Amino acid sequence: MIHAPRQCGKTTLAQQVGRRRGFRYYTFDDAATLAAARADVTGFVARLERRAILDEVQRVPELFAALKPTVDANRASVRLILTGSSNVLLVPRLSDSLAGRIEILRLYPLAQIELERAPPAFLNALFSDRQIFPPGRTLLGQLLETFVFGEIAKQAAAHPERIGLYHLRDKDGYEVDIVVQRGTQHVGIEVKAASSVHEADFRGIKRLRELLGVRFHGGIVLYDGDHVLPFGERLLAVPLSALWSRIPRRTAHIAD
Repeated sequence: MIHAPRQCGKTTLAQQVGRRRGFRYYTFDDAATLAAARADVTGFVARLERRAILDEVQRVPELFAALKPTVDANRASVRLILTGSSNVLLVPRLSDSLAGRIEILRLYPLAQIELERAPPAFLNALFSDRQIFPPGRTLLGQLLETFVFGEIAKQAAAHPERIGLYHLRDKDGYEVDIVVQRGTQHVGIEVKAASSVHEADFRGIKRLRELLGVRFHGGIVLYDGDHVLPFGERLLAVPLSALWSRIPRRTAHIAD
């Protein structure tokens, strides 16, 4: 199943993959198809081709239970591509229907690195022994933490290793916008929509370093500036454009 927000490209992707392999396309955005499935979902499933695309399946939640016997009886031959714009894992009784029979692919909107045609190197740079970032400047205007979090989340979803994304705020008011975890190592990220960085901007990251000890890999402040600047051991100010820029073999690094 391809799970993605509307207008994200999931239908186009399903059709591009399916048509080359002889899949028949059905969409529940079509009023007649939706009415037929709701009126007799068992009969609708029984008449499906062995290879079919079912688009916007969240509109017919009872479909999942009806698909179960068909999939179980024809595991070797039945291949279905489902798409949905809401989380079908929240559909009641899904765990009793297609659990173990469905693989969910999360499709995100285009990341800035894709628009820039650059490889997703930011996360690898975060956890390299020599954290390397390119110089640069971005003119994104009112850049919000949600934009940065979204860009990192898209890269994390495609990363070969498991990447955890968290937020820190403790009882003393110390805060880190994004904490990125890979294995036992953590990197703190602060987001600043300004062209300058000050020592105080690392306040939360330094607190994170105290809490984590050897599990602290480094910390960066992403800012709207031109240069990569060191602010102490394993602390850097990094241009926001590092999120989607090509990472050179050697530029500024946190620690030798």
